Amino acid sequence: MIKKVFFTGLCAAGLYLLAACVKNDPAPVRNANVNVDVVNATDSILNFYVDGTRQSILTGINPAASNGYTAIPYGEHTFTFKFLLNKINFNNVDTIFSLPVKLDSGSTNDRYSLFVGGFVRSQAFVVKDAIAADSKNAKVRFVTASPNMPAFRVYFNDTLVYTSSAFKGVQAYTAATPSIKKVNIRPVNGNNILYTTNITISAGRSYTLFTQGANSTFRAGLITNQ
Repeated sequence: MIKKVFFTGLCAAGLYLLAACVKNDPAPVRNANVNVDVVNATDSILNFYVDGTRQSILTGINPAASNGYTAIPYGEHTFTFKFLLNKINFNNVDTIFSLPVKLDSGSTNDRYSLFVGGFVRSQAFVVKDAIAADSKNAKVRFVTASPNMPAFRVYFNDTLVYTSSAFKGVQAYTAATPSIKKVNIRPVNGNNILYTTNITISAGRSYTLFTQGANSTFRAGLITNQ
């Protein structure tokens, strides 16, 4: 009888300890997501995939445009780029290139922009963006995403606002008064205008003005980061 009571108590204690362990176990670690925007600075429509899964919008990313932010878990990933599928002869299905990308955790304001300037891995680059809103001003940065073009000078309404470096150069966000801006882009060592356009920027928003193409196809695109 004593042995039976002892055994029953031992089993009860074991079950209690097991339940306590289960109750106190930490929740499974889950990766938080970070927003990533893919910017197409080539002259072709692109699709992109992350770890084999298509992420780009249905029609692909147009030249001088972006996909818009996609939530992707922090960590190491493989970004793969392809042309649009030709529905007539089913060509252009092969991979253009793949790019390993590590997305690090950080501030909740952190975001990433991946610029594709050409059709080889060395012509793509990633920029980590720490964006802080300015309720009174717009914020604009300039990115040189054209691999075959030199450095630039960028004017807003005839006022010099950026002097860029060459390909992969990223100028920091600067405050600008909300309005319509006439943009003129000139080479660093010349006064000829390579490209001109008008952009509209609003208070509380952050923008990226970036170059696309070369020579006769050279132009600039504007995307909204926030």
